[in-house]
Order: sequence, then C-alpha cells, then structure tokens
Amino acid sequence: MNEAAAKVFQLLVGSASGVIVELAVTAAAKAMWGKIKSFFRGNKAIPAALRMEVAETNPPDRIEAASLRKILSEIPGNDLSEWLTQVSPVGSQQINITGPITHGSVGAVTGGSVTINNNSLPPAPTFEDGKRLLQQRNYEAANEVFAQVSKQANASAEIFYYAAISLLRGKSAFVTLRLEIDKIENYIKAALMIEPRGIYFYFQAYIKYDYFERKCFNTSPTWRQALSDAKRAGLLPLDVQRFYQLLKVPCPSCLQIQ
Repeated sequence: MNEAAAKVFQLLVGSASGVIVELAVTAAAKAMWGKIKSFFRGNKAIPAALRMEVAETNPPDRIEAASLRKILSEIPGNDLSEWLTQVSPVGSQQINITGPITHGSVGAVTGGSVTINNNSLPPAPTFEDGKRLLQQRNYEAANEVFAQVSKQANASAEIFYYAAISLLRGKSAFVTLRLEIDKIENYIKAALMIEPRGIYFYFQAYIKYDYFERKCFNTSPTWRQALSDAKRAGLLPLDVQRFYQLLKVPCPSCLQIQ
C-alpha cells in the first residue's frame, strides 16, 4: 500500500489486527468509510466482488484485512490524502501519525487520535481464526493460517487435522493434485503421532481410498487397513458425520460407519 492507503487502513481498523479486522466506529472512520462507499458505488471499472463487499459492509462489521487492502489499492492516493484532510476535524478528532508507516504497524485509538506504534506487531493468527475461515470456505486464507499455527512448538493434533481438511478446499481427494495429497498425508501423520484418534485414522482411510484406490495406485497402509485402525481406536459415527460436514463432500459407500 502507498502511504495514504496505509494511513486510511489504520484509521479504519483502529486497534484491530490479524486476518479478520473490525472496522472502527469513530466519527472519522465512519466518514472515511462513507467516502469509500461513494467512490466504489460510482466506479464500474472496479471488480464487482470488491464493489459488493464495500456496499454490504457497515461499521462495526468485520472484514478480512487482505480484502480491505485490496479495496484501498483501487483508490488513487491523491483521493485518499484529500479525504484524510476532510475527515480529520470530524467530531473534534485529529489523526496523528507518528513514526514511519510499515506493513507491520498497529494503530491504537487513544484520546480521539490514531497513533502508529512502530514497535508493535500484529498478533499471530490463531487456530480459531483458521477454523472460522474454513467454515466460511475461504480455503486459501485458512491454509495460510493453519500453515503458520502448525509450526508452533505446542501445535496440537487437531491443528494438523484441520490443516489437512482445509487443503482439500471443499473438494474430493480424487480431484486434488498429488502435491496437495502429499501435504495432507504429512499433516495426518503428524496428527497421529501426537494423538492416535480414530477420526485421524479414518481421514487416512478416506485419502487412501478416494485418491489412491480409485486411481489404482499402490499405497501403504491401504484404505482397509487404515479403516480397521480407526475402528480399533474407537471411531464413532458422530465423528464421521462431523468429518464430512467439514469436508463438504459425500461419504463413499465403502467408508460408511453404522
């Protein structure tokens, strides 16, 4: 982002940070968002998806930080600078920018002003952020979050399980690229090393069947062996039901659990 866009971004998100941010509710932020909406409403050259996102978002709605940056990148820097000057006095608020603007800076609203703390860094994304993005079917963003949290020293088996599910992107293993299947298998193995739960063995059985068996590839263990391991580990039908709810694909008949 250019300097003007960075200042507007900090004004709009206030002290929020992370993958999902909440638009600030200060008078200056509301005035700025109104100007942005007016700009987008009359500009047909801007991608329709971004126009829709702007039109349907009102403070204090939440928005993805990446989307907000894309929105601001569509607006000329001169317009943003002019709007900043116009909204500064709103509600007797001043926008004080201290220190150079950097991508990692965090804005904090204090006494009616926005202060940039150049030494602050946004908190790392959390497992809950990844789960929320997965539920929203924002798979690319979810994959990024899960990739980061899985590198933490205390990463749980559940993190690797969700990371593997997210890599399927709501599609069957059969139509997923081999490179992604290899990553998924590594995540499942990591989950099993931490906690050998039935549902993790079952996930392995699903991959072994839907990708390897259906494509006639040799693999070890086979889907039957993995399914047998899942049952021995105490797999429950409810676990399987929830698994396919996350996966967004139907259960193959040979993997149904009564």
